[in-house]
Amino acid sequence: MAWQYPEGGRFSIAVPGDEDIVKDVETFFGGELARYNHSVYWEHCSYVVFFFSTMSDAEKCIEQFNGEWFDPRDKGRGSHWSKWYKGKTAKRLSRRRPYDFG
Repeated sequence: MAWQYPEGGRFSIAVPGDEDIVKDVETFFGGELARYNHSVYWEHCSYVVFFFSTMSDAEKCIEQFNGEWFDPRDKGRGSHWSKWYKGKTAKRLSRRRPYDFG
């Protein structure tokens, strides 16, 4: 099965905070948003990940709530499911050679 973006949109934003920030973000955008039902952690700080269908809404979230771009492929697997390996996918893609198709 090929990797796909989560439902809710292809623009993923990680907002620092816990479940309390969810109400503020959803109030700002005027409704319930698509998001992971758990937090991800990077350097012992929790982040809530929201998904947006438009780039403009994602950028508003970054500006208003100090969010960061999030690549869902950087989320941990197995027993490390709540970890955020920030930038892992970008680093891997930058090391590719022009004729790597795998």
